[in-house]
Formats: sequence, C-alpha cells, structure tokens
Amino acid sequence: MSFTVRRSILSNLRVHLNRCEFNNAQSLSVSILNKVPICQRHNITMNMQKNSLHCASWTVEPQKRFYSLFGDVEKEDESLAAEEDLLIPNSDEHMRSVKLPGTNVQLDILKGNLLKEDVDAIVNVTNTHLKMDGGLSTTILQYGGNVIQRECEKIYKQREVLNAADVVVTGSGNGRLKCKIILHAVKPSYHHEDIHDWMVKTFVNILDKAEEYKCTSLSTTALKESHSTHGFPSLVCANAFYDALLNHYVKNGKNKNLKLIRLVESNEDVADIFKNRFDEVFEQTKQ
Repeated sequence: MSFTVRRSILSNLRVHLNRCEFNNAQSLSVSILNKVPICQRHNITMNMQKNSLHCASWTVEPQKRFYSLFGDVEKEDESLAAEEDLLIPNSDEHMRSVKLPGTNVQLDILKGNLLKEDVDAIVNVTNTHLKMDGGLSTTILQYGGNVIQRECEKIYKQREVLNAADVVVTGSGNGRLKCKIILHAVKPSYHHEDIHDWMVKTFVNILDKAEEYKCTSLSTTALKESHSTHGFPSLVCANAFYDALLNHYVKNGKNKNLKLIRLVESNEDVADIFKNRFDEVFEQTKQ
C-alpha cells in the first residue's frame, strides 16, 4: 500500500508517516517542488526508514521525473545530483570585478557554469536555423526542456532568414533554470572577413537586446564553441567582448537597465584569457 504526499510533505511529514504505519504501507510516493534542497530530502528519507518504509519514490514537479531511493541517499540518481548542483551558486573565487567607467554597471569575469546563474537573461550560441543541437544548446535543452526549441522553431518560421550576429529571445523553459529569458545569438563563422568586427557586433546586439527587454542582469559565455563551424581563438572573443562593452555600449551611453554583466566560462583556460585581458584593459583605463 502506498500514499502520495504532495507539497505539504515538509510540514506534515509525521502525520503522513503515521498513516503509512497504521495501514502497514510498504512504500511512499512523494511529490514535491524541484527546489527542495537535497539535505531536506535526506531527512525525509531517514524518517521513512525509521517507519519501516523500505522503498520511496520522488516525483519532482513539474518534470514528473521519478527517482528511487533504496536506503542509501548517497546513491541517488546522477541526474538528480546534477539538478541539485544547479542550486549551488558559482564560486566567486579568483573572479575579476569592476564598475564599467561612467556607469553603475558591474562587470564580473569568472569560471563557472552558465546554467547556475541567477540573472534575468543568459546567452546561448546558436546557428542560422536556431537548431539547439550541440554544445551549450544541448545542455540548456536538457535542463530547460524542449519547449525552448519549439519557441526557436516558431521564431525561425516567422523570421525565415537569420544572419550572423542576430539575436532572438525565448523563455527559459520549464522553470528549472534560474534565468527569465534566453538570448540566442547567431555567432559568425571564423571564415567571415573582419571576424573581430563581427564578434563585436554580436556582443553589442546581445547587450542591446538585454536592454530592450529591460534586463537588469545578464550572463554570457565567451561565445566560443569547440565544434569546427564555430570554434576560434579565445583571444578574438575576449578582445571583441571588451571592445563591445567599452567602445560601443558604454561610450554610446546605451546603458539604461543593466546593472550586472557576467562573463561565465566553464573552460578554465578560456576564463583565464578573459581575466588576463581584463587586467590589461582596465589597467589602461586607470592611466
């Protein structure tokens, strides 16, 4: 016999466990919000074991994903551990941070996971067909759901033609990501002439779109993907990023809403290139 306990589990756990014991239940199905910390799930599971409940299943809303717990919480499904990891903020260790000259905008450069960012908008690298079929796009779909791809397909049908440096906007999916919207930037190929100027234009369009949607915070990667059609030197991306910020965004007085811009790169070598360039650029601005 089993009972299904919904969102009241944390406050009424004892009541439900006593009901299970009274009815000789052998299992308990728990339906909860996906942001209940893993430590609280651990406590719940321990209480279940004390009441001789040998098997428990979690239903994590809204995805309706099931996880079986057989006594040892340390052996939970890897996908649950990955989901819980998104709740842990990126570390600020070794982060570079500065107020952009003449603005109230804080710029942070750090190594981390873009999907952990608790900001209004994150940036995805995409192609001219808005197909989320590789790299960062695939990871975003994994956590945000296919609804994001369906929004991209709808936009593509409306636009028909997308060019390098174009930026389109979708929602953030099923609620597992912390951001409100996703900016999908069509990144130019390294075969473009004047690639620096194309990358500057891409970053500028990202900033302009964030302002258009009245975002106060924005996180992006280096826009550097490893596969052959998109991958090119990190220093090109770094130079274009700082050029877009200082010589276009700030210099032209475009800042209206953004208060925080974060460059979050999972690859440590790429992050270090951006940090080194940061030190050079802002040392020059002090002189």
